[in-house]
Amino acid sequence: MLNLLKGSLCQSCGIPLNEDENKGTNIDGSKSSEYCKYCFQNGEFTAPEITCGEMIKKVSKIAVEKLNMPAFQAAIITNSV
Repeated sequence: MLNLLKGSLCQSCGIPLNEDENKGTNIDGSKSSEYCKYCFQNGEFTAPEITCGEMIKKVSKIAVEKLNMPAFQAAIITNSV
């Protein structure tokens, strides 16, 4: 788990940005160094109206589905227990 957290993290949700495939895209199509593909596409946030509670649920779900993290661990990390 510690290796997962090395490097840049999405400034919106905290997902690691250590691989280009996880990075969002700027309006010019270049890879964002600040945001992931789940939060930022084509220079815009994917869910600009999202609340903090909704973001916590979103991050937990992505951690479980995309990072193969156990649900209990995702809940602990996002403080959603």
